[in-house]
Amino acid sequence: MGDRTLLLVDDDQNVLLTLSTILKGAGFVVTAASTPSEAIRHIAQQRFDILVTDLNIGQPGDGFTVVSALRRVQPDAAALIITGFPAFEAALQAIRNQVDDFLVKPVTPQAVLSTIERITQQHTHDLPVPLRSIAQIVREHQQKIVEEWADSVQLELEKCGHSSLSRDKIIDHMPALIGELCARVESKAEQTSPEARRASIAHGMLRKRQKLNPGFLLNEGTILREKILARIHQNMLSVDLSSLFVELAILSDSLDDQLKIALDAWLGEPDASW
Repeated sequence: MGDRTLLLVDDDQNVLLTLSTILKGAGFVVTAASTPSEAIRHIAQQRFDILVTDLNIGQPGDGFTVVSALRRVQPDAAALIITGFPAFEAALQAIRNQVDDFLVKPVTPQAVLSTIERITQQHTHDLPVPLRSIAQIVREHQQKIVEEWADSVQLELEKCGHSSLSRDKIIDHMPALIGELCARVESKAEQTSPEARRASIAHGMLRKRQKLNPGFLLNEGTILREKILARIHQNMLSVDLSSLFVELAILSDSLDDQLKIALDAWLGEPDASW
């Protein structure tokens, strides 16, 4: 296979030791890392021909972050992800231009070696992948986020005996609230806009008229946060990592602000019941 450089990333020290030994025996110059930050530091400091990374390094999906960093700094390198989830193939189709291939655990050393050989022969990355902000990703997937959120909220409503609410009444002002999250991220605004404030107030008052208590408002806010973060996570390979944490903080602050406004509206309406 020749003298090629390979970055191996896994939080299991036994895997790192075993695979490193096998890959070195096959002619690779292997650098091992057990955390995403360590892997990214190596990517910034040295050149690699191949990246082999576990999908979940400490946290689910950390392998995406490592691949994303590799693509920005070393777009010509090949990337192989190892995952324990067979159903992951469907999600991988959307990012096929970022990951050359994947293997499902348990994997044999021979499978790793033969896959590396194949992807390095076939690997081409002529165009850089366009980076997107969190706001762009959320806007792009807004309809799906709302649908998935509504499905989960409907299940919660059924648990507390409110299954008669229509889907329109469940969704209510949610598209406007998500739009405000994106607008806050894009503008870096510190305050909720008047339009979003009105939508949050209306949402809180509607939930009270629907006989839903503040705990339900908190619960649906948690569900929304989970759905948004899941979409961002699924698109990690195209996220602009340079602004990721700042934008996540703004998005979270905006969501908290809108939830507080909705709760204040609920508490401020005198004729509602629990």
